[in-house]
Amino acid sequence: MVALHAEEALVDVGLLAAGVTWDKAPCRFCGTGCHVQVGVKDGKVVASAGDQKAD
Repeated sequence: MVALHAEEALVDVGLLAAGVTWDKAPCRFCGTGCHVQVGVKDGKVVASAGDQKAD
């Protein structure tokens, strides 16, 4: 996974204040491999968002 800056991730600032870090990950819905953003805290995914830069 690749760490993203808040302005790149377009994430809720409240989640950043809560100690959530945002990483890029592949979506596994259809197998195409598009990227999504996942919010991780204490080693667990706690949020997800679409990747604004995904193809």
